[in-house]
Amino acid sequence: RSLAEPEVHHALSKLNSLLEPKVFWDVGANLGFYSWALLAKNELLTAKLFEPDPENQRLIQKTIRRNGFTTAELDPRALSDFIGETTFLVDEQSGATGQFSHLYESASEASIAKSYAHSKTIKVETTTLDAIIKEGAPPPHLMKIDVEEAEGLVLTGGSELITSHRPVIVMESFGESSLKMLASHDYKSYVLDANRNFLCIPEPSDDRVLSLIEPLTSWCPQ
Repeated sequence: RSLAEPEVHHALSKLNSLLEPKVFWDVGANLGFYSWALLAKNELLTAKLFEPDPENQRLIQKTIRRNGFTTAELDPRALSDFIGETTFLVDEQSGATGQFSHLYESASEASIAKSYAHSKTIKVETTTLDAIIKEGAPPPHLMKIDVEEAEGLVLTGGSELITSHRPVIVMESFGESSLKMLASHDYKSYVLDANRNFLCIPEPSDDRVLSLIEPLTSWCPQ
């Protein structure tokens, strides 16, 4: 599985240019590819990378040190809908498809994670988007969410953030429930690619993003 999906990279790069966001949250950062790409083009940007996989954390910290990304911060907690601890299934092959154990157990045999036949589990600390804000973190203007079927949990734990701060969201969504959740918060979603990636814009749409969304197909619930 590629660490960078072209349509996601294009959308985030365009949003970085058009909106000039000051705060980017990379939820399910993996190795931080998108954060590094945005930071390289936006000197005013701060990036918060959420990544629970220990090996990915090590590589993210190494990249931050090596490149002098002083406005990038790693948060090792997994985002969910509760504050506490849970079991996380580690992707020891690619580092890209680790997920909460309970989601892996209920996933179909055709899922990406099942194809890797993960077996190593670790305990990880969990928190929520809203709790991060209450800790004093500046709210994001732009978010990327790629959390292997946990996007509904992440959004549920961020309902206050979504209502109050209205970030633009680029999200991988398995099924429609997460998109419907955002629609209930007056977001409109657009299809980015055939890999379940969507651009989710709070309504009314910012005029600056019209050039990006015009060629895209809007998502409609089935």
